[in-house]
Amino acid sequence: MTAWFGSKATSGLSQAIIAAMPPHDVYIEPFLGGGAIMKRDPPAIRPRYAGVLVHDCWANCFACDRCRHQLCGCHLLREIAFVIESNGFRWARLMKSLLREACHRINKCDAKVLTEAERLAVRKRYRTNLTQGGKELPDIPPRPKGKRGRTAKSNAHNLHERLLKHEESVLRFMSDPDVSFTNNAGAEDQDA
Repeated sequence: MTAWFGSKATSGLSQAIIAAMPPHDVYIEPFLGGGAIMKRDPPAIRPRYAGVLVHDCWANCFACDRCRHQLCGCHLLREIAFVIESNGFRWARLMKSLLREACHRINKCDAKVLTEAERLAVRKRYRTNLTQGGKELPDIPPRPKGKRGRTAKSNAHNLHERLLKHEESVLRFMSDPDVSFTNNAGAEDQDA
């Protein structure tokens, strides 16, 4: 196993953290240069990796376009919890409930995937929640004249857009038995 990039590499902490993680081939460390990819294999094969990356939705993680992606469910649940606490949006409460329920169902079944009918039902609820959320979110104020760049959006708007854009990466854990809900070994039982 190769060490992580950065200061954790020589401390031995990286080996302890990787040993505690679920059995994925690739892990993303977003705090090292905006998203360093860590593998158990030699660095030379990183560009050819074509498995599933479980990550926190950093944009540079999606630069690995040969890979399939799973957004970390525990990170999403924490973001959703923040939106619920700060805004009380109903769509966020429903989304949190839906993701937790899907995770629990998978953890209880032997196949570690949902049936086709269950997946369709979850996707329908997922899309309905986001449609309702689009109506519940306040309008984004127009950019003031003379200001350049993107208009600042709330955390709720950004999360809503991310859930819309990356539906497949949010729900991949339902159909692939080798993909876990989270990239946090201890967090799956606590948060999900």
